[in-house]
Amino acid sequence: MALMAVLVSGAGCAEEEAPAARRPLGDVVSTTTAAETTTTTTTTAPVDPVRVEVEAAYRNAVRVAEEAAMIPDPDAPELAQWNTGPMLEEWRRRIEELRANGQRVTFPADTVRSIAFRDFELLSEGFAAVEVCEVDDALVVESGTGAVVNDRVSTSRNRGVLALGPEGWRLEQRETLERVDGVTC
Repeated sequence: MALMAVLVSGAGCAEEEAPAARRPLGDVVSTTTAAETTTTTTTTAPVDPVRVEVEAAYRNAVRVAEEAAMIPDPDAPELAQWNTGPMLEEWRRRIEELRANGQRVTFPADTVRSIAFRDFELLSEGFAAVEVCEVDDALVVESGTGAVVNDRVSTSRNRGVLALGPEGWRLEQRETLERVDGVTC
């Protein structure tokens, strides 16, 4: 995660370019005016392009599963674009169960649904793991009437393993490490 800092400087010439715009993040920036001196240090973590790709793939894997559960369609082609192996089969099983029970998923208008990445690890060539904190406020409703069957809001700490294939990163496994009621991340 990047740490953002705001540079506060005193009054200076209107024509002068802000020091933060001239220097890369991580430098110590000093500005001097007749009245004051301000020094700001900013620190950023380097951006890992693999991590960015893996996190985006995880988000997409969950998003397409949620979209398929809203129909519900366990054979939605998007599921296989972002999921593979055991995770693809698990999503299909869950969505088929919804359909067989005459149910679907929807989200409240004021949803608090979120995914916050906590950790990232390259496991080996072609495999990566993420640890996430996910808030889930999906509503399970009767497909015909819209009557709410389950409105539980929960937070879970999950570990996902993604595999790199010719089409890119796909979610292969997801394990729930901890789950609690309510919003905690």
